[in-house]
Amino acid sequence: MEGETATNQIGEEEGQAIGFRVQSDLIHGARLEVTVRSQGKLLGEESTSIVTYWYVVREDGTLYGEGHGIGRLKEGSMGTFTMSGIGSQKTPGGPTHWRATLYYSTTTGKLSKLAHRPIFVEFDVDESGKAKARIFEWR
Repeated sequence: MEGETATNQIGEEEGQAIGFRVQSDLIHGARLEVTVRSQGKLLGEESTSIVTYWYVVREDGTLYGEGHGIGRLKEGSMGTFTMSGIGSQKTPGGPTHWRATLYYSTTTGKLSKLAHRPIFVEFDVDESGKAKARIFEWR
């Protein structure tokens, strides 16, 4: 469908990085692991999530990362997901902008609708570890 959007925004969350770990990476030298706890709205419901992802700096200066997370809606639905994404950073240690794809599995209740399509997330993390995310579903 040329010229039309193929996504629908289904949520927003804000969070804070609560943990960091530096690991060895044979190809890139080092990779950083980050854990973020967030809250907001997803599918019209209050939501909370926690995700741990790692990333490396690639030769061209972009970031590549993968992670795992758990999301929960206030009404009781729960789901786990995996993700991978590409990020950019203008200065080392500065704000980071990410675009990632999530794949939900092990879902219950209202979140079960997300297990059948890729979910897209665009998020920013500032120097203090505060994160803001917009969440979209493929239509």
